[in-house]
Amino acid sequence: MLIKICCLIVFTLGVLGGLFSQPPEKINKWALGFIIAPTANYRLLVFEPKNQFVKKMRDSEEVLLAGFQSGLTMHYQMNQSWSVSSGAIFSIRGFSMAPTTPDNELVQNDIKTLKSKTLYQFIDFPLGIDYCLKKKNRSAITFGGGLIIAKFLRQKNVAIRTNFDGSKEYNQNFKNGGFSRLAALPFFQTNIEFFLSTAWSANIGVRLEAGINSIEKSNNKTFLYSGGLQFSVKRNL
Repeated sequence: MLIKICCLIVFTLGVLGGLFSQPPEKINKWALGFIIAPTANYRLLVFEPKNQFVKKMRDSEEVLLAGFQSGLTMHYQMNQSWSVSSGAIFSIRGFSMAPTTPDNELVQNDIKTLKSKTLYQFIDFPLGIDYCLKKKNRSAITFGGGLIIAKFLRQKNVAIRTNFDGSKEYNQNFKNGGFSRLAALPFFQTNIEFFLSTAWSANIGVRLEAGINSIEKSNNKTFLYSGGLQFSVKRNL
């Protein structure tokens, strides 16, 4: 008799628990996103021993270059904590030379400073995984990383000449040869996601990237580094 009563109590509690417990939160598996990211870019030069003087000279003259990334992303939510993402993103990386005064006496009378920058244009195909560190009703904090396979498109060189009269002259050219077709860049990122509705969300975060292969086909190696803010919106499908 006692066993029957215990079984009845357990059955009753189980039924009541099922009635009053909250159902598991529905997970929207797929989402489509758009991202735009202003970045700060730099390059690391690894030269042969005989060219170390050139390396030191370039290192002393090169400064950060402002670039950007923009494109479409696709996201898959595996469970409440883990998600993976990929996409196709147009990106500009490179470096800039600090303004210098020409050494040639023949042009010093006309030119006040010379400034140049080199832009590497890519189409990025990132594959990333993110972990949700903390989630509230309207926001979540995520951390993750992954690998970018960047397809090289072209190099754009821009020279800016500032004259003593205040006028400026621009010259640009493009180069396609002598570069690796693909660049590999591991990345790490952290984001804050704001849930605007059941379908829409907005993200703001920070991403750091570091190239692991040289983009130039020569004995002198060029590795690309970048970091910056990223802003994106996502729409659940």
